Amino acid sequence: MAKGKRLRILSVLLAVLVLAAGMPLSATATRVFTDVGDGEWYDTYVLKAYEAGLISGFQDATFKPNNKISNVEVIVCLARLAGYANDSAVDSYRQKYSSVMSTNKIPTWANGYIAFGLEKGIVTGEELATFIKSDGNSKNALRYQVAVYFARALGLEQEAKSYINLVLNFVDNEIISQWSRGYIKALMDRDIMKGDATNRFNPNNEITRAEVATMLALSLGYAGGVDTGTTSIQGTVKEVGSGTGGTYIKIEVADGGTDIYYTASNVNVKLDGATMYLSSVAVGQTGTFGIKDDKIVSINVTSSTAATEGVVRSVFDGSDYRSITIANDDGDRTTYRVTSSTIIRLDGSTVSLSQISTGDRVSVTASGIDATRVEAERKVKTVLGIFGGLKTEDKLILILKKGTQEIEYEVDDDVDVERDGRRRGIEDLRKGDEIEITLEYGIVTEIEAESQDRDVEGTIYSLLIARPHQLTILNDDGDQETFVVPVDVEIELDGKPASIYDLRLDYIVEVEVESDEVVGIEAESVVSQNEVIGTVEYVNTSVNVITVKVYDASANANITRQVNINDDTRIINQSGTRRYIRHIEVGDRLVVVGHSELGVFIADTIMITNR
Repeated sequence: MAKGKRLRILSVLLAVLVLAAGMPLSATATRVFTDVGDGEWYDTYVLKAYEAGLISGFQDATFKPNNKISNVEVIVCLARLAGYANDSAVDSYRQKYSSVMSTNKIPTWANGYIAFGLEKGIVTGEELATFIKSDGNSKNALRYQVAVYFARALGLEQEAKSYINLVLNFVDNEIISQWSRGYIKALMDRDIMKGDATNRFNPNNEITRAEVATMLALSLGYAGGVDTGTTSIQGTVKEVGSGTGGTYIKIEVADGGTDIYYTASNVNVKLDGATMYLSSVAVGQTGTFGIKDDKIVSINVTSSTAATEGVVRSVFDGSDYRSITIANDDGDRTTYRVTSSTIIRLDGSTVSLSQISTGDRVSVTASGIDATRVEAERKVKTVLGIFGGLKTEDKLILILKKGTQEIEYEVDDDVDVERDGRRRGIEDLRKGDEIEITLEYGIVTEIEAESQDRDVEGTIYSLLIARPHQLTILNDDGDQETFVVPVDVEIELDGKPASIYDLRLDYIVEVEVESDEVVGIEAESVVSQNEVIGTVEYVNTSVNVITVKVYDASANANITRQVNINDDTRIINQSGTRRYIRHIEVGDRLVVVGHSELGVFIADTIMITNR
């Protein structure tokens, strides 16, 4: 079907300009980055991603293509790819996730982008908790992680999760986690990601800036960007129909004119940021249409109606017809048809319609009566973990530990608490308790806790006489653990009843513990050994530590004693000449006089006698 001459001329001119922008830099052209030269495999991709505003360089005009890139930086790039700059709700996302940013120590400059990523499902809260290392530095992104982030940003998660027991054609397929293979395949099918020359994917390798820039450039067409040789127009869908050339779309452009195009057989469709089928395009949708060779090759539109929020009242999941009915805060009910292309997510994960239940809170984005996206939050759900404590902000916050991760939940004012099968108050919980929390729309309404019994052996590192008493044990692994000591706890010292006031630092103890509370203490008094005589087994001059093999008469055996040396330690030989730790060698026989501090033996004087 014909279209206006005006647009044909514009298409040609823009196509030429876009082609020129995507061509390699000539020898005489000005380079954007001093370290991205002509002929490098990534040069045009870096330039394309840079010109699209997706990734930047450094102040010294370098790009550092072979440097690693952090998870935070990857999500920033993908937020830009997914439309961050054009989303008017970014400030609300930033406010919504402000506590998440603070808890996970996300750099301030990245907060808006990361909040956008969380809102759009590019990254999950659990993944975000791993982005920053304990020293405050960002972790570098691994290849399999980047594949997952990209697939989500391009709306391919539903496709990725549809693959079951997938085997990828890589030599190292077995070390690629099964759950991430679908994401990798979704990108491979679109030539956005591939393996190396030896047919390895290297999932756990840290990815480089050049590799990410290349993926960004290759993703532009799938994200609604302008690809080489493609012009773009903005407008509103006025009609969708079928003709001799296939499916056509009538578009009302900004100046009031109308253009009609057939769609290409491989047209890429994105609706509300998610990859959809051509059948999802409907009258009233507005957005950008990529035109190449007089056909529509990409469609990036938004629904003709805004998202509706409410509570699920009913779900119908039939073989020929599926629907969801929701009620808003005023009680008004709306029913939407659910199609095969509808994106359905529950608590951040892609699910089927049958997994949505009455009472779940939901946000439905629709085009006419068809739901294009359903984002649901389960009304009631349970979470298992270890109680990590409480803190008070505007509301009471419970800290739940799952492995190395700490997750915070708001606590309802009327929360019900049980500990070891008995009704308790929340103040009766102890750190280390195993708990199951019940959440209603993300707020803790019930807590069931079980104390965890165990024995801890070591020496007394510190003892705080207070209300309550606190005891810190230095265990055999060198780790410190602190416990609450009730006033009525049973204590034995050298086999006799005693009180907490009889305990001393460095005493050997076996402590019976429930969660972080002591229920019994057996202690053994010790006398510091002030003299060590033996043969040197090990010398570490970097930390000023040596170990000495000595004879223990009580055990009738040789044992190893660690000797710590500080600036006040005096080292001499048999002649009385001053020596230093560097003069001590394995095999030397030593006489060491010293003292113990908090269970650590420190040498005052060391005499090197012979070898």
